[in-house]
Amino acid sequence: MEKEEFDRLFEKWMRDTGVYSTINHIMEHENVPVLVAAKESILPFLMEKLEDRRCMGIFEMLKLITGCNIVPKHHSSRSNLMAADWQHWYKEIYERSN
Repeated sequence: MEKEEFDRLFEKWMRDTGVYSTINHIMEHENVPVLVAAKESILPFLMEKLEDRRCMGIFEMLKLITGCNIVPKHHSSRSNLMAADWQHWYKEIYERSN
C-alpha cells in the first residue's frame, strides 16, 4: 500500500471513530480490514503514527498485522509505554529480520 492511500484510510478511520471510547467500536470501522489486509507493507507508516495519541486502535491493528502481542501486561493502557514497546520491537526485531 502506498503512503498516500494509507494516510487517507488512516485519517478517515481516526475522524470517524474519534468519538468512540471502546476498542470494539474503533476496530469495527470499514477501513480497518483494508488496512490490516495491507499487512507488513504499512508497518513503517504505523510506526510513524504511534506518536499520535488519538487512537488506541493502532495497537490492536499492530497485533492483528503481526500476530504478536509484545506489550507487557503492566504497560497496558499506558499509550506512551505501549508505543515505546512497539517501536523497540520494530527496530530491534522486525527490521533486523527483514
